[in-house]
Amino acid sequence: MRQCTGMILLTIASVALSQEKRGLAVGDNVPGSFHPFNVTFRVDPSPEPMVPSARESRSTKHKYHCLITEYDMDPVVMLVARNLDESAGFRDLLTKLNTLVDNNQRGRLRAFVVALYPEELTDVVTQDEKRNEYAARLDKLAADLKLTGVVLTLAAPKDLARFNFDETVALNAIVYQKLKVTASRSIGRDALDQANGPDAQAVLASVTELMDKLYPKPKK
Repeated sequence: MRQCTGMILLTIASVALSQEKRGLAVGDNVPGSFHPFNVTFRVDPSPEPMVPSARESRSTKHKYHCLITEYDMDPVVMLVARNLDESAGFRDLLTKLNTLVDNNQRGRLRAFVVALYPEELTDVVTQDEKRNEYAARLDKLAADLKLTGVVLTLAAPKDLARFNFDETVALNAIVYQKLKVTASRSIGRDALDQANGPDAQAVLASVTELMDKLYPKPKK
């Protein structure tokens, strides 16, 4: 009886511990691939300009495509955003992240957003009208912000189940390289009300820190 009780308590403790841990921590491996709907064009791995015909043939715009697999061992920023299209802080973060990607092309820095609309879009594959509606919104967002280095994608919460992200926050951000997490942050909606917020700046700082570590600047 005591042994049975002990096993029950151990099971309860294990469940509680697993529930407390949300998302990915520094040092964790990226759980695996998934195929979101790519709304905008993916960044080509080559830092050299591509001819238009070649760029078009390799486009994954409006296709289901795994960017985790494509970017492989490269340094990557992955943002999971919940209904943040109109957020001033989120837009500011995207603009600044886009600049970082553009400035680190030879360092192969990649970035993509997984946009979620949990109440409306629960299955990206079957809900054609909703998918097209939100894809149009993301297309406009990319055009408004002139995003050239940050890819915008659409997914449903179930597509990210293995990541165990905290779904109570507006934004999950992870930075990883060689598929191992180097920085992780969960940001509430209030923290993104205004541009240049400390949480968003911390995400950008973690990206800069990683790139400086990978490619140290020569000492003067």
